[in-house]
Amino acid sequence: QAVAALSLESAASFISNNAPMTKLHVRATCPYTTIQAAVDAAEDGAVIKVAAGVYSDLHSRYTNSLSQNITQVVYISKSLTVRGGYPLGNWEQPDPETNPSTVDALDQGRGFFVGGAGISVTLEGLRIKTRWRRGKWCFGKSRLNYGKKSCKA
Repeated sequence: QAVAALSLESAASFISNNAPMTKLHVRATCPYTTIQAAVDAAEDGAVIKVAAGVYSDLHSRYTNSLSQNITQVVYISKSLTVRGGYPLGNWEQPDPETNPSTVDALDQGRGFFVGGAGISVTLEGLRIKTRWRRGKWCFGKSRLNYGKKSCKA
């Protein structure tokens, strides 16, 4: 019988790498270089902090609620907050006017798609560019809070 042994250092690394992610950072030099990667790794209730920059990586996902593939920069199916406007190197105080975090679908899809029963998503300090008249979609008994507006499906 083989017995595995972990050093204290590797055990601490295992625990920290598998702990629930409640605050995630997005920028080119962080572990999450796309908003979608941070959303995928996030636990319910997480806050995703997005550094200034343009985020235009498109993703196609199948959604059961529409029975088709949809294209967007960020697909969200859990409750969380995505907050932009952080300057490089400072994750404490966002300033979206000085440090714009732009989600640009490059006229090829939606900026955000929010879907799932009973979830609540908050978007703060983000600029959203899309070809759709409504760049933010929510579907399937979900709630999206964006600034002073909200949409509830």
